[in-house]
Amino acid sequence: MKSSGNKYTGFDRARRGITGLLLFLVISTSTLANPVLVDSLENLLPYLKQDDVQVVMKPGTYRITGAEAKAGKFGSDTFQDWCKTLLLFEGSGSTYDFTGVTLEVETSVFQSLGKYDIFEVQIVGNHTVIKNLTIEDIGSVYDAPSKGAVGIVMDGSHNRIEGVHLSTKGSYPYGYGEAFGKGGKNVVRHMKHCGILVRGYSNHVKDCTIIHRCFGHALFMQAADQPLIEGCYIEGEMRETNTILAEKGTGSIADRVNFMTYFGYPIPPNFAMCTGEEGIRAYDSGQTWIDGEIISRRTMNPTVLNCTIKNMRGGVTLTHAGGKKYVEGCVAIGCTRGFCIGSGDIVDCYADTQYGPALGVDYERDSGMTAEITLLPNKGKMVNGTQYAAFITGRNHHITLRSQVPNPDQKLMILIGGDKRNIGSLGKVNEYSASNITINNYTAHPIMMGERVENISGITGGLVTDLGKNNRIMHEPVKQLEIINEHQKELAQGETIEFEIDLPIAGTYFIDYQVAAPANVMFSVSSNEQELETVSFPASRGWTTVRSEIAIALNGGKQVLSITALSSEMKFNGMDLILNLPTTPVVPRVEVFNFMGVSLGRMERADVTVYPGHMVVLEPGPTFGGTWRWSGPNGFYSENRKLTLSALTKKRAGRYIATFTNISGYETSATFEIEVEDLITIDAAAQDGMEFEVDVPLPGMYVIGYKLSAETAGHFSASMEGVEIDRVDFEATARDWETVSSEKIIYLKKGVKKMQLTSASKDWKLEWIKLKSVDYVSPATLPLVYQPEQVLGQLSLGVIDISEEELVDIYVVYQPRRALKAMVQIDGGTWIPLKMFKAGPGMAMAYETGLSCATLKLVVDGGRDGLEQVDGIYILKSRDPYARIEAEDYDGNQGTHQEDTQDVGGGKNVGSIRNGDWLKYSNLALIGMKSVRVRVANIQSGGSCEIRIGSPDGQKIATLEIPKTGGWQTWETVTVPLENVSGIFDVYLVFSADSMAGNLNWIEFLPN
Repeated sequence: MKSSGNKYTGFDRARRGITGLLLFLVISTSTLANPVLVDSLENLLPYLKQDDVQVVMKPGTYRITGAEAKAGKFGSDTFQDWCKTLLLFEGSGSTYDFTGVTLEVETSVFQSLGKYDIFEVQIVGNHTVIKNLTIEDIGSVYDAPSKGAVGIVMDGSHNRIEGVHLSTKGSYPYGYGEAFGKGGKNVVRHMKHCGILVRGYSNHVKDCTIIHRCFGHALFMQAADQPLIEGCYIEGEMRETNTILAEKGTGSIADRVNFMTYFGYPIPPNFAMCTGEEGIRAYDSGQTWIDGEIISRRTMNPTVLNCTIKNMRGGVTLTHAGGKKYVEGCVAIGCTRGFCIGSGDIVDCYADTQYGPALGVDYERDSGMTAEITLLPNKGKMVNGTQYAAFITGRNHHITLRSQVPNPDQKLMILIGGDKRNIGSLGKVNEYSASNITINNYTAHPIMMGERVENISGITGGLVTDLGKNNRIMHEPVKQLEIINEHQKELAQGETIEFEIDLPIAGTYFIDYQVAAPANVMFSVSSNEQELETVSFPASRGWTTVRSEIAIALNGGKQVLSITALSSEMKFNGMDLILNLPTTPVVPRVEVFNFMGVSLGRMERADVTVYPGHMVVLEPGPTFGGTWRWSGPNGFYSENRKLTLSALTKKRAGRYIATFTNISGYETSATFEIEVEDLITIDAAAQDGMEFEVDVPLPGMYVIGYKLSAETAGHFSASMEGVEIDRVDFEATARDWETVSSEKIIYLKKGVKKMQLTSASKDWKLEWIKLKSVDYVSPATLPLVYQPEQVLGQLSLGVIDISEEELVDIYVVYQPRRALKAMVQIDGGTWIPLKMFKAGPGMAMAYETGLSCATLKLVVDGGRDGLEQVDGIYILKSRDPYARIEAEDYDGNQGTHQEDTQDVGGGKNVGSIRNGDWLKYSNLALIGMKSVRVRVANIQSGGSCEIRIGSPDGQKIATLEIPKTGGWQTWETVTVPLENVSGIFDVYLVFSADSMAGNLNWIEFLPN
């Protein structure tokens, strides 16, 4: 399209032909046939406008200063009125040889020409060649342009820059990459500086180097058609986010914005960021100038060949280009993403995963990419916060991944669909889709497929987790571990060499041994002293590889592999472990719940002992992918991963075997031992003396029975850890064995204890002692709050250990439609009925306060007709419900501060209370309360306090107007009535005010 308002409109070939003719009349005609030698920038400038000239510049260093640019010596207008160009190549068909020439550009130039983007070099003609020019920006990396800067811009058509070396400096801010902004969205305004911008038609960048020390792209394309980028080397800088976060308190740019990124969250730790942007990038829009015409369009048909990109945000990113995209023979080293083209071909390329994935796909709409990428070993510390080696979304791709990494990191996954976790996506969960993709993963990295992934096929050398549907990826053996013998020597018969290895995946392996021997020899292979196989191989002049005859099962983790020579004169070079079938280990996870459904603990173990009636939940890992089956006692069978065994009995105890079949068809199992214990037996006859060791598996209430034989009546006492717990009288048994017991219920905590029997009686002997569990005891951390759903019949919480508390209160809140009985048992002894309080229609409470004991058991009985709704059961630290509550003893707050008070009694008060602030006091017993009294101070009027239950916006039970008392420490007591409520509540004091609501010292609830 043509632009009618641009000052370059009308500049056509005719005018440039006239310009060239005029210059031709000035310059000798011999320059057209022979190269022209120039020795200064001033002498060079006229030739930049000419067609069909060959210019050779004298080797040396030339500089453009800010003062010269400001004086108008450099800085031509371009077809874009927001740009100025230092060296504008307007001619066509010309060649410029700058071999040995260094052009220094002072970074002050970027401010000296005013509020413009500065192009150091720009080509607007056609068939122009610039060769071997070195451009160096002289100044600091922090010297910001007034607007922006670019080293070289290519417009026109069929132009080529070749052998150019570009060193860029000068942008703002530098050192944080895109953390604080890019495009039109930012926390800190950016002034970018890019390396090379390719526009126009069929322009070619060949064998160029960009050493990039700016925020901006090293090489990017806008409005380019058929661009070719070939043989280039691009290098930026990487920075760990941890070093940025270490700037806290320094007053740096990051510190001043509190490390808040334009992504909407602070800079995350344990990532890496490029200080610049993309290595090679294409855009979907832009303007270019060709033959006097301004053209707006998308970048189309880019080709990138044999380039190396190091330490950039992305290696080659062509997602936004259209047409045919082709990348071949390129290497991305230390980039936060290696390759991302959306569609098109990536052929025979290489990338590492040091700072991010080797391959990425940006959009679900991307389709039709073919990629062949080989993963390279990282050359430094890995800071790959994404934890993936590739991220793939979209559809209709064909991807092949290979590896030169001898011992791959199993934490790095190949994600197909699912949640992208790169540094710009951490603030949200994105469940990307993927479909109809073929992936051949010849690496050992695991594949994970998200929930919206379907019709994925191919082969893999690593594990597969499949959360999608209709996916089938088959396993193929791949090298998992490479072991090199660094101290090669000839082994004598019987000599052993050992290798300490850390095998990342358990499974079956073939082993390739590299050996050499002048005669036929044999050797044995063992792991942790267990023989695995014996290997024989024929004589060889050089190194020979011999593979295991069958796959060998090896555990994952650290172990020792030993090679023992069974013949003499053998040399051993090393071995490769080829993963045949991977094992997905079953990770045991067990959680036990008491009668109330309260968790007693979640453990990563495969054995557990519980009391009858408890619930056990078996929930092993992995938590996704594959299939499960369970077998257990009495023909038990299930195909669910999560197994819930409720109301356990001894009959249901035993071994439960979980078998997991991973996506590769390989099975692994784990056995869970569930023991239901209510009896401990001590074989007294097998021990000397009357001191025994008792291992109590569960805290509980026990009754002890003793089997004895006595010629005469007598008695004895039993002590546990030196404290008497039982006393038993017995009669003569006439040489028979009888069981005796005091029937006393004893509380024993979990653990190993010493038990002693003491007796003055003679002529009796003991066969065994049995501790029969009567009730399980739940150790309690108060407050204990249980809010059941609709219940029928009798409700018991079991026995609760409250031995850590001096006094406790019990409350049962219910709806009184029928008779309800509630009793509490203290230390396994007498049952005490709870007091009943009826506050009104639909509100009742059973309670007991000031209980002192080690254990208690609560039973709530609805009789023959069953229970009505029980709203809550509360066991709390004892507190006088009418006692004064100090304001500063809140359990939660919003706003407010504490300060010393001048009120009677001293201490603290709560102040700085503003509109919307609140204070929370947990589990207050409001039984028959009629009013509330509050101690307040306020220098002004207008403040108020609403008393609510349950939440800051819960039911309002009182409103208190805070009077003007005349000072922040001038105190008055205000009393207001309460609505009729009965129960245990979290009470909130919610304040309102135009400015300050006042100060608060204490609060009291009253029965009148």
